Amino acid sequence: MNSHLAITITLLSSILVILSPLSLPCQGKDTLTLGESLRDGDTLVSKGDIFELGFFTPEKSNRRYIGVWYRNLSSKLETILWVANREKPVTNPSGGALTLASDGNLIITNTGTDLLWSTNMSSPISTNQSRIVQLLANGNLALNNSDGTTVWQSFDYPSDTYIPGMRVGLDLQTGVNQVFTSWTSKTDPAPGNFTMGIDPTRSTQLFVWDGGRPRWRSGRWNGQIFIGIEKMVPTYMYTFKLSNYDLEKKMYYYTGFNLSHRYLISWDGIDEHLIWSETSRSWTRFFAEPTTPCELYNLCGNYATCTEIDGKSGLEPMCKCLQGHIPAKEIEWSNSNRSSGCVRRVPFKCEMRGNNGTADGFWKMQRVKLPDMSEVDVDVMDEAGCHASCLKNCSCKAYSYVSGIGCLVWGVHLVDMHIFTGGGGNDMYLRLAGIELGQRKKKPVVIIIVVILSSLALLACFYLFWRCNRRKQGFVRQRKERGEGSSGAKRRKDVGSEMSGVIKITDEGQAFTSTTNTIRPNKAHYEMGLI
Repeated sequence: MNSHLAITITLLSSILVILSPLSLPCQGKDTLTLGESLRDGDTLVSKGDIFELGFFTPEKSNRRYIGVWYRNLSSKLETILWVANREKPVTNPSGGALTLASDGNLIITNTGTDLLWSTNMSSPISTNQSRIVQLLANGNLALNNSDGTTVWQSFDYPSDTYIPGMRVGLDLQTGVNQVFTSWTSKTDPAPGNFTMGIDPTRSTQLFVWDGGRPRWRSGRWNGQIFIGIEKMVPTYMYTFKLSNYDLEKKMYYYTGFNLSHRYLISWDGIDEHLIWSETSRSWTRFFAEPTTPCELYNLCGNYATCTEIDGKSGLEPMCKCLQGHIPAKEIEWSNSNRSSGCVRRVPFKCEMRGNNGTADGFWKMQRVKLPDMSEVDVDVMDEAGCHASCLKNCSCKAYSYVSGIGCLVWGVHLVDMHIFTGGGGNDMYLRLAGIELGQRKKKPVVIIIVVILSSLALLACFYLFWRCNRRKQGFVRQRKERGEGSSGAKRRKDVGSEMSGVIKITDEGQAFTSTTNTIRPNKAHYEMGLI
């Protein structure tokens, strides 16, 4: 009896061991094989226990999405890094599945037959190959053939977040530009209005676009920082680099594998750099752009600068035409609509008929977020050469020599200029007609003359006031003396006899000195003092 019981227990234990993987097919795994599915409630976990893939539901929603998130850093919903079915969520939680189909594509279905998303690869698997999908240790979801070839990866189809290890950028051969796309809202991962990526003109700038229109730009990369980000620190702190696009035929930025950093384009169009703090166990903003009015693209229009000043409701933009420029539409400008920008007041000498007039020159501007649409003059090796190169080219409107980049010149409109008030920025030299520069040189002389004349006028006023006040005091004393009678006259006579060289007042209203006895006209009757 006991032997039969022991055999029964052994058989049941064996069955449970065999069936237990089937009941939890993907728990703790990082891989799916052909024909295998990930059901709602199951997850894939990368090696190192850093990243996790599975179904999630945003706040205030009943829709289900497949996504990748940090497994142990803060809450899942706070760090959704990638979403597969952004446009077609699962509406039946019990019927959603992620499957590696027999044709080698990774698909998401709803209730088994409704296809919501697919990797959509047309190339079939060869007969001697197999395929797996794996969540890698860097957070990349990759489809790999048995020979190790990667045929598809999530890093090539980013959502709204960059994490270390990604190679997202501009393909210089095909012109395809991989961009990050914001969520529609905080709770809706569907593609929103804002995108972030590398400037397709290859200027090494990062851009945020709003429906395809520039919203913000970083300025060029100088090997250490983006020169248009005022408070950016040298990137050796987190190994941020630009690819060798001459060798790789692709322009992209990348960082070393550092889990404490991530970048994202937020649902409201902000480029955020976030750093994980172990102390507070939370993500904090390292920098975010744009967050102030002047950081918005070309807020003040062409040929105008934007400077932030303290206002009643925080920082407010102050637009100003460049030296030698005036508002393009005066009425709009006076009504605080500055989008039309400014225009040059006087043409360059090289633009005039007969090339008459004073030679063109340059006006120095400091702490400038340099304008967009610059070109690098690769034939120039120093600042003096940059100056000469721009001056001899009539279409050159400004230049700047930037360490790590070289000679930047502008042959088109000067757009999106911001004067930094907290440090940073570069010097820029604006081309102007000679007459504009001449007026500028005369201004200090005029100011000095005005100050001197104003000072002299003020001194003259003080002197006249002093004279009038002194004369008034004399009248007061005289009235007092006349009111004293003969005793007063006698006292004055005695005092006068004791003072040599002092004017005496006689009863006849004549004046004479005690030293010369010379009679003076009656006008001395009202003045007292030493001769």
